[in-house]
Amino acid sequence: MPWPSNIPHDLRLKLEELERSRWQAKPADIWGVVQEWLEKHQVEVPADLPLRPRPKMPGHE
Repeated sequence: MPWPSNIPHDLRLKLEELERSRWQAKPADIWGVVQEWLEKHQVEVPADLPLRPRPKMPGHE
């Protein structure tokens, strides 16, 4: 099944709800809404999902 060309209606409603909140949504807030939606619809996590690089610790190579 191909990706939709627009945001699914129920996800759009959740994002609009977040937009109307009293505080400015941060990327983690938006990701939380998207992650919840993906889990609700049983979307599998891709095996090669890019992750943020770990910060290098001083003294460790």
